[in-house]
Amino acid sequence: MTDNRENERGALWNKTSGRGMDFMTGTINGERVVAFWNKDKKNPNEPDLRILKSQDQPGYDKPRPDMAQSVDDDVIPF
Repeated sequence: MTDNRENERGALWNKTSGRGMDFMTGTINGERVVAFWNKDKKNPNEPDLRILKSQDQPGYDKPRPDMAQSVDDDVIPF
């Protein structure tokens, strides 16, 4: 199997909000992002996911840059 790390641009993790909404968080090219499913998709030309720059939320610790490099199985850096 080929190591694809040289082609990797980021990583996303599945999450569920307190209200039961499914979304993803992670980094793409070193920038924190959040991705939401496009539930209003009406035709195949529309995207399945919408990816937005992540906004810091009051009361949350900012992730450490070194955590994006290596992730423990039980730890998600966001």
